[in-house]
Amino acid sequence: MPDDVSRHVKALVIASASAPYLTSLFMGLPSLAEHGLSGIGDAFEYLAATLIVGTAGLVIYGLPIAIAAGGFGGVLIWIGFRHPAIAIMFGAALGALFGCVLQAGQERTGNGFWLIRISMILSGAICGFIYWRIAIRRTPEAGHAIAEP
Repeated sequence: MPDDVSRHVKALVIASASAPYLTSLFMGLPSLAEHGLSGIGDAFEYLAATLIVGTAGLVIYGLPIAIAAGGFGGVLIWIGFRHPAIAIMFGAALGALFGCVLQAGQERTGNGFWLIRISMILSGAICGFIYWRIAIRRTPEAGHAIAEP
């Protein structure tokens, strides 16, 4: 597999796998802000809940996320955009798309509806940046961030 393709595949896998964890992290923040942390035990409970919900999301939605992200990544490669804003917008759009699909038919009242939607959009934007950072932004030929010319 050519290095360029390998880099895109790695970026796709990493960004797709991180999406459910970021979404569950963002979804728990309002509850955390409301109730607070009374000690290190509460912090571990919050992180454990984030990992459990994120893993469930990865198991259930990992393949559809990867397929959709692969389509968006293919479009980015095809049109030749290398700017991070484009990848971030595509990621946010993918998060919004999944939010709409997962919440189709639900009542649009209450904070829970918007919490899930906003969490998915933020997660998608961050994952778009992760994808861009790994796949498109290149390091020097030596493969290190700091290389001698």
